[in-house]
Amino acid sequence: RYTCDADRQIQSDQALEKAKALAIASGAHAVKTELVVRHATRARAPEVTDAVTLAEKLGVLWTARDTMPEGEDREALAAMIAEIEEVAK
Repeated sequence: RYTCDADRQIQSDQALEKAKALAIASGAHAVKTELVVRHATRARAPEVTDAVTLAEKLGVLWTARDTMPEGEDREALAAMIAEIEEVAK
């Protein structure tokens, strides 16, 4: 059994084939494998539906994905979000 990230599956399969060939060349009668793929997508954070403003929704989403912007990026995004919310009123 082996585990790999979904975006690395091709490379993992290639490495596994080399390892299987080496094991058979070393005298193994048979080599069985089972792939377990770790998917990067996540289920929607239920807190997003509870958030009211765009800023709250994005904050919850970024927290759930562990991608919260920092420093100047966060300030610039906050300004853009405020502008979008003002225009949308």
